[in-house]
Amino acid sequence: FFTTKNAGKGTGMGLSVVHGIIESHKGLITVDSEKGRGTKFEVYLPRIKRKALGDNDVAEMVDGSSQMILLVDDEISIVQVMTGILRRLNYRVAGFSDVQKALKTFRYAPYQFDLVITDYAMPNMTGLDLAKKLAAIRSDIPIVLYTGFSGSIDTEQAYKSGITKIISKPIDIKKISVVVDNILRKGK
Repeated sequence: FFTTKNAGKGTGMGLSVVHGIIESHKGLITVDSEKGRGTKFEVYLPRIKRKALGDNDVAEMVDGSSQMILLVDDEISIVQVMTGILRRLNYRVAGFSDVQKALKTFRYAPYQFDLVITDYAMPNMTGLDLAKKLAAIRSDIPIVLYTGFSGSIDTEQAYKSGITKIISKPIDIKKISVVVDNILRKGK
């Protein structure tokens, strides 16, 4: 992994995550970079015959009943995309790219949240560390941890830290809708 950001300002995983998503869809990404001229990325994805998810498809998947979700990821773009997806699924979302601000907001009003969704790899505080702090404030809060490092997480320790469910990246709309619905409606 490589980053040009200062220490504590990013993980350098952005391109790696993009590459993983593209490969998981049997696609290809190329890069052409020249000093002083910039960088050009080309993404090639295979054509599929099925239609894209429409509003009716999403409505059939889940009815979020307006529960409040705290979403934490150090990548602003991921917070924006995930917030959009969750809102489209009829949830209210407080999204944060700053883990300290998210923790402060939770401390201020822990019972306004029905669920927490957090990334694992974040600077300054991992998702597991955040889960421990949240569980110390409110032990019954369900916490979903998502990660691209599932093999390196001690799942037993994660569940002891307050994690309710661990899901692997990439996360799509169907996967997140099922996980959130199962936890909020069924308590699983």
